[in-house]
Amino acid sequence: SIYVALLAWLTIPHHSWRVFAALCSLPALLCAVMSMLLVRESPRFLLASGRVAEATLAFKQLTRHEGEQFGSFRLLPVEPIQATGVMREAGSPRTSPRTRASHALHHHQHRQLTHWGRVKELAGPKMRRTTFLLCLVTSCMGFGWYGLIMWMPALFKSRGVDMCIGAKAGGSDCTYQSALVAASSCFPGNLFAVVVMDRYISHRTLLAMSLVLAAGAGLAASVSTHPWELGLGYCAFNAFSTMAWNSLDVASTESFPTAMRGTSMGILSSIGRVAATAAQLVYALPSFAPPSMLPIVASAAAMTISACSAMCLPVETYA
Repeated sequence: SIYVALLAWLTIPHHSWRVFAALCSLPALLCAVMSMLLVRESPRFLLASGRVAEATLAFKQLTRHEGEQFGSFRLLPVEPIQATGVMREAGSPRTSPRTRASHALHHHQHRQLTHWGRVKELAGPKMRRTTFLLCLVTSCMGFGWYGLIMWMPALFKSRGVDMCIGAKAGGSDCTYQSALVAASSCFPGNLFAVVVMDRYISHRTLLAMSLVLAAGAGLAASVSTHPWELGLGYCAFNAFSTMAWNSLDVASTESFPTAMRGTSMGILSSIGRVAATAAQLVYALPSFAPPSMLPIVASAAAMTISACSAMCLPVETYA
């Protein structure tokens, strides 16, 4: 977002929007090429494909990256129907035929699940609670964040506030500066999440804490009396919300078994988009126009519900 905001400031006033769109696509193209050249397949996928030697090499690189020794462990393929692999210590006794058959049947059932079967399993007794809580977190968070982030510029305009220096208020340069400042405020949130998540603070706790702080920052910005307080509150809201989104990404992935993660992420992403669309429609109502406090109350309530739901998520994950 920082790259796009800076690029817009440098190109749009002087060049066609097509130049801006082409330059915006370069990072995605670069990442695609680097992913193909540098990112290895996961050991699980390689084992499921029967490529044991490549899976062993990939596992060694992972353990070396994490600072652990590979030791005498080696990866062995199991029953073909299982289409996965196990890690056992060289020289240790093999598992019993009954255990191998049970594991093979379990993984075979996972592989045979249709998309609708995975959806039903997410709603089943084992994962129903986690699925419901994450749907609630995602929907409330999407509604509260997207609604407020779209409403804040209207609040700025109603109070005649701009986050720019040395530029005419309301001019194009000031608009681009404000967009760059807002985008840059997300960087501290990303950095903090990378450093502390699951090292010093669990992703569940960080998610709940970030949501509460974001709601507080939005409330403080809306009731501020000075322009700098409004701008600072808006930037803090962006930073804390970024921490929350990063934590939600981790929670959404680690709360489900590997075979279910694609389906669960698709469902949660769809729910988030629907909630964001609903927020833009609701926050555009005349009763939500500044200086009304309804948007702040609605967003604070939605994020508080998300925070409480996040703290109810299971502590143990599938990671």
